[in-house]
Amino acid sequence: MGNDTSKSLQGPMRLIQFIDSGKWHLVISLLRVINNNKFEYALPVINQELPRSLSVYKNVSDEISGISAIHQMLMTDSGIDIVIGKNALHEYSELGKTIITLFNSHKITKDNIGDFDVSKFNTEFLTLTDSLSDLFPKLLPIMTLRAANKIDKIPDDLSAITTVDAESLNDMYARTYEFILRHLNVIYLLNNLSSRGNTKKFAKGKTEEEFNKYGDFNKVQTFLIQSERFSKPIRSINNKIRNAIQHYDYVINYNDQTIYYHDRNKDSSLTYIQLGNMVIENVSVIFYLNELIYNIDRIQRSFSLPDGLKRAPFTLK
Repeated sequence: MGNDTSKSLQGPMRLIQFIDSGKWHLVISLLRVINNNKFEYALPVINQELPRSLSVYKNVSDEISGISAIHQMLMTDSGIDIVIGKNALHEYSELGKTIITLFNSHKITKDNIGDFDVSKFNTEFLTLTDSLSDLFPKLLPIMTLRAANKIDKIPDDLSAITTVDAESLNDMYARTYEFILRHLNVIYLLNNLSSRGNTKKFAKGKTEEEFNKYGDFNKVQTFLIQSERFSKPIRSINNKIRNAIQHYDYVINYNDQTIYYHDRNKDSSLTYIQLGNMVIENVSVIFYLNELIYNIDRIQRSFSLPDGLKRAPFTLK
């Protein structure tokens, strides 16, 4: 790391300190309470935390503002940008504007909002994210190397990590891989609305029935069209590695920290650091999906507002 060590540690340590302070668990707990439709129990805690937060909100009284405030705590106070990328928050803001434009132009309606399974996503996201509080400290060396742009420049004799074991990495890789494939529908559906004006009209002229015949991994190859607005390159999902993990068809060399994955066509190998980096990439994709769902969630809740409020312009704040 050389002279970059201190500077590159700042971002990862901010995230670790947020976890150690208990704030990570608190934010996840508040989001879980709101997802269970018990906002009134979360409200006083949110308002107690807001004065110390980077959120633009300093006091909230309604559910949509409360969701926005606690989401901003997760995205700005926690230091998660060290995982999702330093430019991600700006990207997310632009995505939010596009989704709200779809709503204000009546492409997202009360009739099609139900196509997005918000509650299921939130439940699974919060369970997975809660477990990340145990994983992130173990990945501190990898996050630091990423921050220094040296993740691909490690000499062979220094390419070992002592903070995490292969089994934990395999488990989290499989969990994040499966989560991504289960919840990519939010991208497909938003692309359908943005590019074709209908959640049921899929890329390449496919109907919903035809779309559903594809396996989850094949959907990525077929329907994740990079030229469409909400698509995002996903380079960290490897079905051969995931299948080898699922079937325990791998061998770990503990001496050089390399995992050898067997596949009927071609074997693969990854070092602990390479696999840990792929896990972080997967987590970054998951937070991207969460940002899309967060905006859909706010819109969905707005449909239950009294008629007088429904017509109020929907904003990003």
